Amino acid sequence: MIEPVIGIYLVDEAGTQIPDNFIKSFKLYASIFSSFPGAEIILDDPEGKFLSSLAIKPGNQIAMIAGPGGTNTPADSSILYMTPLRILGIHNPGVHTSENETTQLGSIGGDYRIQLAHPWALQTDWTNHAYREKSSDIVSKVIETGNTNRGFKFTNVTIDPTDDTGSVTRYKIAESEARFIHQKILPYSTADHQATYSFVDELGAFHFRSFVEMYRQPPNLIILPPLTDAVSLGLYDASNPMIQLGIYDGAWWVGRKFIDQLSNFKKLLYVENPHPSVGLSFVAKLPYQSAIEGYTLMKDEFIQGITTGTDAAIFPFRTFDDILRLNTNNNGVMNEYFELSTTVDFAADVATVGTTVLVKLSGVDPTKGHWMNGKWLVVASEHSQHEDQQRYYSKYLLARPAIDNLPSSIDASSLYNASLA
Repeated sequence: MIEPVIGIYLVDEAGTQIPDNFIKSFKLYASIFSSFPGAEIILDDPEGKFLSSLAIKPGNQIAMIAGPGGTNTPADSSILYMTPLRILGIHNPGVHTSENETTQLGSIGGDYRIQLAHPWALQTDWTNHAYREKSSDIVSKVIETGNTNRGFKFTNVTIDPTDDTGSVTRYKIAESEARFIHQKILPYSTADHQATYSFVDELGAFHFRSFVEMYRQPPNLIILPPLTDAVSLGLYDASNPMIQLGIYDGAWWVGRKFIDQLSNFKKLLYVENPHPSVGLSFVAKLPYQSAIEGYTLMKDEFIQGITTGTDAAIFPFRTFDDILRLNTNNNGVMNEYFELSTTVDFAADVATVGTTVLVKLSGVDPTKGHWMNGKWLVVASEHSQHEDQQRYYSKYLLARPAIDNLPSSIDASSLYNASLA
């Protein structure tokens, strides 16, 4: 969105807008690993006038609306409504003074930190129910029933069909929808034989999806080096209708999730029935299979012999199908083997969590693309206005499990091939 203007409104107070001069900063964040998005607004109100007059309190509904504000804004540009939010709490850190500063005693003003979350954090359907059907069908029914009982509706819902047969009964007992989905459905659900994710994005849409299905989506945003460099390197294409934004700052972290998982790849066994008089059926934790074609830098030695070992951890009383899907979801952390963090101009209109972006970087050899070029999945985001700045930014955490090619010095036959083929 070109030079956006973002307004924040108290919906409960007949749509009263919080004056821009009171807003010191705000951030709205979401992730494919979290049930719902959250936000923080910091108000600069030295005398406490705003808080007194509008009586902000927990439970208030807040709306964030973004509109284009640039002089070159197209006439058909639309307003972007961010996810609805409700206030969870308000915090005043107090007045801190040094020896050389004075303060007016008795003031209730200061910096007010308002913590918010999607309404699902406060409003949920607590209905008890037993389900015996496919995981994707259970999630669909939970959301549909909640739309009637919880006080608000998810108007945009995307649920990928899961692989299970629905032969296991799942019990929702005195628990919220999000807790039931995350603790009793998500760990035992796969789609396309890949780990599934349940989340609400920054625009308020509900998703129950696999990494591979999210990754298959075409990108709507191209991320380039800083624009001056992108132009000089020939990476910026003025004829391309897709939005192209330059990086303000970026960070890479390759292999963090793999390093964290090294100790977990061997000697972890699940048994269906541990009773000594019954023959044990078990399955070793499965080797990782990438959600996209390519290679991860995983040596054979880390995945060989995982069905042996006397120090195996035992997890009893799970059906065999559940064990398989639990293992797949445990290995789902490898979907984030490659991570890239980038900050660009506000872009929530074209890239939210669960969508893809295209990265174009320049390598040492100008005739070859950078090894991290290509499509990435947005796994987390933060849209913000920095303190004392009238600009808005989007920070994205991008992830992918594999690269398309390996350095020439590496023998591919010595690695675990993470190709879907």
